[in-house]
Amino acid sequence: MIEQFLEVLKGLLAVLKEISGKLNTPTTTAFPTVLPTTAAAPQAEKAVAQPAVSQQPESAQIAVPPTPTRDQCGNALLSLATTKGRDVAVVVLTKFNAQKLADVKESDYAAFFNAVTEAGK
Repeated sequence: MIEQFLEVLKGLLAVLKEISGKLNTPTTTAFPTVLPTTAAAPQAEKAVAQPAVSQQPESAQIAVPPTPTRDQCGNALLSLATTKGRDVAVVVLTKFNAQKLADVKESDYAAFFNAVTEAGK
């Protein structure tokens, strides 16, 4: 589960770097460097998919952020509960009339993910 969470974070970081490059703004990495703890970790690191670069001119590209998956929302919620505490995570859940992630409507995943991210700042 931790390795999946790290993979999600690496993917998000790659997307942020790509967007930052298009905006010509510097980026900083807020995540600490994680050393592999198992023999499988270096192999998993190699398996990280790099975002596809479109061959269209920038003026033709429309940035449509993908809707977060249930796993991404769950990982974000777990991270929030770990860093800020369970009570903060429960407050975010109640904003969506939910007691657990399964109660959050799939159509609300983007707003939920953003709320969790904001609560973690």
